[in-house]
Amino acid sequence: LIIAVLSTVGITHQQDEGAPARIFQLLIALQVPIIAFFALKWLPESSRSSLLVILLQIGAASAAVATIVWLESGMAV
Repeated sequence: LIIAVLSTVGITHQQDEGAPARIFQLLIALQVPIIAFFALKWLPESSRSSLLVILLQIGAASAAVATIVWLESGMAV
């Protein structure tokens, strides 16, 4: 989503966040119950591999949020 918006619109400073920001927020929020369901189902059966998947998911979400914070802080050229 971030790459698609940046490639089509570019980095622009707008008053309103717009639809891409709302979609991003919804997708991040929807990951929480999905990760919780995954953890409840797979942690008891295969704790090591499912913990790795959960950590990767948290890392991916953190990277996406960090990208947004970096772009909003004005550090992007």
